[in-house]
Amino acid sequence: KSSLSLVIDSTGATPQAMLETATGSGALKLTALKIAGINGKALPAILTSADAMTSDISETAIAPFVATALFGNALDLPALDIPFTITGASLRADKISAANPDLAIDAEGSLSLEDASIDSRINLTFKPGEQTVAGADPTVTLGWNGAFVAPERSLDLTQMTSFLSLRKFEQDRRRGEILQARRQEKQRLRREDGRCRAREADGERWRQRRLDDERLLRKAQEIRAELARKEEAARRKRTEEKQKDTPLPPPDFNVPIQ
Repeated sequence: KSSLSLVIDSTGATPQAMLETATGSGALKLTALKIAGINGKALPAILTSADAMTSDISETAIAPFVATALFGNALDLPALDIPFTITGASLRADKISAANPDLAIDAEGSLSLEDASIDSRINLTFKPGEQTVAGADPTVTLGWNGAFVAPERSLDLTQMTSFLSLRKFEQDRRRGEILQARRQEKQRLRREDGRCRAREADGERWRQRRLDDERLLRKAQEIRAELARKEEAARRKRTEEKQKDTPLPPPDFNVPIQ
């Protein structure tokens, strides 16, 4: 669906003169737009390919897989407004913007009304979601220049290269932090294990010392009891021997007989 509004003024004696002096403005409104040949959902494939890279990220290195992911399928936009002005035999559109859940676009361009040549630029900024990187956006810039019926296409990946480079840097930094955290956790666990083992060893030493003390106490008690038994036996023996050695008193004949 589309609608076009246009206001134009021109004066001249010939069509060429009227074209050269034409001035005006207008707006083209498009809804439920589908742009064939541009994949609006290309970012996941781009990120997967970038993650698989073993070399440094550069515009030359990423160009093949970005182009493969980007050029194909279709880009769906709910609405697109194209305000434009006409002056000097040229139609120019600035500040064109639109968005869908996957990306946002901004564009500008001009069309020569004399030779039907175009000069246009479209920035496609994908929405990275959880892959957001501070300081860079996953943006690709498409350009079309030349004859309107067969323009030459260009692809500028400067911003996408910066985004992927920063993303890789952040990934490497996070991996380093995770590895460092794991090392620190292992060291903490080893220290804690060492302290636990030391506490267990101390506890075992104290338990063994208590057992030794109890054993020594029982041994001392047994020795004292044995000494007491021997002393008691010796005392009884001495008493018995003393009784044996003591003579019986002589009989008392003065005791009256009853």
